[in-house]
Amino acid sequence: MPQIRIPGITIIFNPVAGNRRRVLMDRVADRLSAQGWQVTLVSTSGPGNATELASEAVRSGAGMIGAAGGDGTIREIIAGVGDSPVPIAILPMGTANVLALEFGLGKTADAIVKTIAGAETRQLHLPAANGKPFCLMIGAGFDGEIVHAITSPMKKRWGKGAFAWQGLKALARFSNYDIRVSENGREVRGRWVVVTNISRYGGPFMLDRESEAADCELAAHVFEPASRLQFAFDLVRLGLGRLTRSRHVTVIRGRNFRIEAADNAIVPVQIDGDAVGHLPLSVDATDRSVGILVTPDAPGAGHIRMQHCHRHSAGTEIVGITGKSGMSLTLAAALGLLAIGSFWLSPKTVTAAGFFRGAAADGTAPGLLTLVFSQVTTWVFARSLMNAAILGYFYGVAGTVAYAAYYLSFLTGAWIVDAIRFRHGFSSVQAFLEDRYGKLGVRCYNVLVAVRLLSEIFANLLVIGIIFGAAGSTAYIASIVILALVALGYSLLGGLRASLRTDVFQMSALIAVLIALVIQTGLVSGYDIPALAVSSHDIGGPGWVLLAVALLQVWSYPLHDPVMMDRGFLADRETTRKSFYHAAWLGIVCILAFGLIGVHAGLYKEADESMVVTLERLLGPQTML
Repeated sequence: MPQIRIPGITIIFNPVAGNRRRVLMDRVADRLSAQGWQVTLVSTSGPGNATELASEAVRSGAGMIGAAGGDGTIREIIAGVGDSPVPIAILPMGTANVLALEFGLGKTADAIVKTIAGAETRQLHLPAANGKPFCLMIGAGFDGEIVHAITSPMKKRWGKGAFAWQGLKALARFSNYDIRVSENGREVRGRWVVVTNISRYGGPFMLDRESEAADCELAAHVFEPASRLQFAFDLVRLGLGRLTRSRHVTVIRGRNFRIEAADNAIVPVQIDGDAVGHLPLSVDATDRSVGILVTPDAPGAGHIRMQHCHRHSAGTEIVGITGKSGMSLTLAAALGLLAIGSFWLSPKTVTAAGFFRGAAADGTAPGLLTLVFSQVTTWVFARSLMNAAILGYFYGVAGTVAYAAYYLSFLTGAWIVDAIRFRHGFSSVQAFLEDRYGKLGVRCYNVLVAVRLLSEIFANLLVIGIIFGAAGSTAYIASIVILALVALGYSLLGGLRASLRTDVFQMSALIAVLIALVIQTGLVSGYDIPALAVSSHDIGGPGWVLLAVALLQVWSYPLHDPVMMDRGFLADRETTRKSFYHAAWLGIVCILAFGLIGVHAGLYKEADESMVVTLERLLGPQTML
């Protein structure tokens, strides 16, 4: 009888990756085993051990090697595979996972299993630093200083936050490195040098659109800022993918670079995100490559092609976040109906009390339901829903809980209003400030709230623009202008009375949409309650830190929120107090409901997907509307 060959894979993993990533790896192993794969899990014991384990796996006849960890672990495994034809499957479980982003690889268990089972490879060309292969990039100076300052416990505890913190400290120091880069007779000097084999840097940031992992040519980016401020602007350009517009960055393309400190100073170096010593360094393109498993239909996979050391360019298309004109038209129609409803509800004639204090035609003050819905609407629509979902997407349940905690501000607000208005008898916050601090105090407060209101208005309009099209497009600009005119129109038509009535209308619609969205998400995608509960397992993570910050800010936040304070001077004492209390719990429920959908999306995101793209993939475009 002929022997049946059982597919096998040896997965080498970094045990410091954390519990959540270990759970993901176990899921991958279980699903592969269920499909008939023979899976061997091997943990590293320290720096460099992944290379030894990969070499041993190749000698033992492994048909495929899984690299579970960050870019540094992957680099070590590639070195161990050597010149053998054994392909490498990337299980992105590190801090940045730049290589996974470059190849468009998914981060969920299903996506990883699909990639492994598909067994399709693309070639990753491997440059060498002082004769040793690397995958992605080399940095000398600024980022080398950052990486050298980060310890393994710090990286595990804070993740990307550790890099951000050390980056700020390095920017503050603005070390005066004098680095010389030479290539084929050319020479450039600067403070920071990045030699890259790929297009991305540090994760999603686009450094060089002309570089690809399949190319044999390298690109050296030499930063020459004259001041700390110029350098900060260059870092912002890097984050926006506009680095090529900087006059302080020189790009040299070639195959052989010599990088050294012009003054023989100690300049720290990082390779693929790991600290690896100091200059000098020789960086060379080679003809060596390794096979990386990819998913054929994954975003970005089609851009990585086998090459014989020649360059090519690729175009980039920028679209709005809906990506479908039909979707935008449907959304436009929905917003159009909302605008019509808002105008229809706006009173055509109002008294001065109605325009400025929201009173009815007979002078009756706004009721409890009106005040509660108005309070929550003004907060929820001021970017809160999207922010809650985004925080949940990136930081897990702690991010959403932290944002919901801000709604405890309504309890503080109730106490402030009760003290200023009912215990001390002032008719407004401004009257209280004038009594205590004079007209200068009132002017300062008015400037503060004006800046805050304008910033929130512009931020909300930008969100609307992004929904309809790419920044700067006709659809983007038109949607912003139209919505601004609609809001201004019904506000001028009926003043505060119009705003209160439309707030009730919009809040009622929002509650219905939220209920439908939560139910639809459960029916279409299903909630993994245990995974949601442990999505922020690191007690020192950013989400929990934000929660601590929120619990501090709720004591001061309400006083400089003009809308919250304004709603506290419209009705009697009992109605006002109850409106604040009910607004607190209702707002928290809305934020948790929408935020947990973001947490759910974060559990299933792939590669560098945005939250909206992930949700549209999971739920479909109709649900996303």
